[in-house]
Amino acid sequence: MIVEWFTLWIGQKAVGFLVKTIISEEFLEDLVKDYAKDFFKHIFNNAVTAPFKQEPLQKAVVMALTEFLQAMQQQLKVRCKLSEAEIKNYAEDINKFIRDKSVKEIIGQAFDIKCDSLDFKTLADSWKRLQIQPLPPKFNWQTITEQYLIQVQDILSDSEELRYILELQKLSSIDKTLKENAKVCR
Repeated sequence: MIVEWFTLWIGQKAVGFLVKTIISEEFLEDLVKDYAKDFFKHIFNNAVTAPFKQEPLQKAVVMALTEFLQAMQQQLKVRCKLSEAEIKNYAEDINKFIRDKSVKEIIGQAFDIKCDSLDFKTLADSWKRLQIQPLPPKFNWQTITEQYLIQVQDILSDSEELRYILELQKLSSIDKTLKENAKVCR
């Protein structure tokens, strides 16, 4: 089901070749298995998301990753002035990068209602830690994370079910704070 949705959705968007190369049928199968679990690990607890279908969360992951990959491709093309062939040389490394557990957790934090920036330094360190080909010197992780965060906010505002989950998350957080404050006052 997610594969059919992605094929239709991607056909309606003007996306770069990185998206088409990396978000493959195999990637979507992995997503259905457990990619979204790591992606949303620190944002949605199971009690909040349990009543909801996984499909909206999976679609949100695909949409968010599409935006992240688009931002990376744009950065390599415009800021770093790489040709399409040079950018294609990074496709395998980028695929490895976005599958890294710590990377998934960082880019998934954009769905946290309290998030106003992402840890771009850890993303840069993760790229180095994975021992993949170095990025050009002008590559700027901060710009990518800022663009990506804005795009994820758009995804959230466009999805009624995700907004509802986030509202439940907010209420759960308020409830927890109130309970902690009540303990302190005793």
